[in-house]
Amino acid sequence: MVQYLNKFLIIAFTINLGITPIKAQGKYHPNKTDENGKRQGIWVYYHPSGNLKTIENYVDNVLDGIRITLNERGYLNIEEYYRMGKLHGEQKIYDGFARLMELKEFTEGVLSGAYKKFNPNTGKISEEGTYVNNQKHGKYIWYYDNGNPAVAYTYKMGVIEGEAIEYYKEGGIAAISTYRANELDGPYKEFYPDGKIKVEGLYKMGEKVGKWFTYDENGKKKPLKY
Repeated sequence: MVQYLNKFLIIAFTINLGITPIKAQGKYHPNKTDENGKRQGIWVYYHPSGNLKTIENYVDNVLDGIRITLNERGYLNIEEYYRMGKLHGEQKIYDGFARLMELKEFTEGVLSGAYKKFNPNTGKISEEGTYVNNQKHGKYIWYYDNGNPAVAYTYKMGVIEGEAIEYYKEGGIAAISTYRANELDGPYKEFYPDGKIKVEGLYKMGEKVGKWFTYDENGKKKPLKY
């Protein structure tokens, strides 16, 4: 049974690549080198159990095309693409039961593009954003396990810069703040679940400054000073 499964996966892999596998007497023979000792075409590796571990493709000894890895039990672990030896395109990472955990985009070995991470228990997105040159860039959101947003930051090349919003688990904005160079710096507001203002003030380089105000649920205002 394992042999049939292994052969099926290798065939599926070659179809994906558009490659005609090398055959001899009806059997597949991957792991070939050319006259110069360079790996060419499909290479296959196995776990000690005999189950497939890795299938990958080489051009002149360099990874090129789809590459997949499986765990000892035969579940898909990683699916990724290479171009001239560098990760290029979408990478999918799975947990030990083939449930999708992460989606990444690479350009010539550099993490650049959309990123998503998933909750393995619900299948819902737990965080998402965009990377540029291996750095978070733009809006980046984390989610509660019910699928609602928990917090959203704005990044500029890996640094929190600009507006940040925190949310209540059941919905609605809990706080709005401003960051500069990873520090709270600017207006800050907190809200009650019904949307009424709860706290407001100003941060400077991570410290509360000036006049702050708290509000009870009826809107009564109380001043504070820092």
